Amino acid sequence: KSEILCKGFQVFLEKGYTGASVRDISVAAGVSLGTFTGHFASKEAFAIEALNLYYSALQPRIAATLGDESVTPIKRIKAFLDNKCDETSQCSSSDLGCHISGFGVEASKHSEAIRLRVSEIFSEIEEALTVCLKAAVKSGDLAKNTDCKALSGFIYGSLQGAYLQSQIEKNEVPVKRFRKLLFSNILQT
Repeated sequence: KSEILCKGFQVFLEKGYTGASVRDISVAAGVSLGTFTGHFASKEAFAIEALNLYYSALQPRIAATLGDESVTPIKRIKAFLDNKCDETSQCSSSDLGCHISGFGVEASKHSEAIRLRVSEIFSEIEEALTVCLKAAVKSGDLAKNTDCKALSGFIYGSLQGAYLQSQIEKNEVPVKRFRKLLFSNILQT
């Protein structure tokens, strides 16, 4: 089942949610249509499970960076973004960006359930950023009146915008510029 999910999510990334058929997913995974339908009630149900599997693979990296209390909160955020920036620079120009947001933008036009799940994932990542920002306030690295929830939404939303621009420009410059400006102007220590 996990092989179908992995191969199928790759098909979604290549063809888009609407462009990928259950047959395409089955062929990529090397299984019959009957096997696919035996595991998944619908393409939408499959997409949500594939998205969850992809996100579960990212969670240890999020925890290892944003959850690393052995370093300062700002350094945790830097590590998280360094990890994301490194990930972007290792991709081909057609792969630049966040797979969750790219998939979510297209699929959410057709599925409220997928839109809600992508929104939940973004909220979970923003909450991890909020925890770091609150710790930065507590340690004195950020002003006491910092609205940490709003700032985490701004940071993550800006990162997603930089990913989108990177996809359009076919280079990682927007993501690197975002990171540089964030730490030189907003999260100065």
